[in-house]
Amino acid sequence: MDGRTFKGILQNESMAVIRGREFLIQHSGEGVISQLKKCKRSTVNQTACLPECVCEDSFNNTYSCLRSIDTSLGNTVYCEFADTLAFVEMYDLTKDPFQLENIAKSTSHDKLLKYHNSLLQMTACKGSKC
Repeated sequence: MDGRTFKGILQNESMAVIRGREFLIQHSGEGVISQLKKCKRSTVNQTACLPECVCEDSFNNTYSCLRSIDTSLGNTVYCEFADTLAFVEMYDLTKDPFQLENIAKSTSHDKLLKYHNSLLQMTACKGSKC
């Protein structure tokens, strides 16, 4: 939040402090080349595999998201995954706070382009100008 404290938000105080803001959310998948050799369902690039052959992460779980709160982009979260599918997720958090309905495919190309460009700007931004 550009040097602003999260304390009030974490203590369930007013959301007014963050209205009209955009945040960058990123995660890099941790995948590894070899994992459980005993596990027939385990594939390359997975990590954190439990003995039951359930894996929690992989390289294709790398994403960047733009979280907008009451901005010109609305109350949304827009995510792009770094995978071979160019997978995109978008949720209107006012209508769908639990992120159950991905609206990316039903959103206009022009609107998706605005989110994409904002995400690129946010990803490239560094230092006090962000």
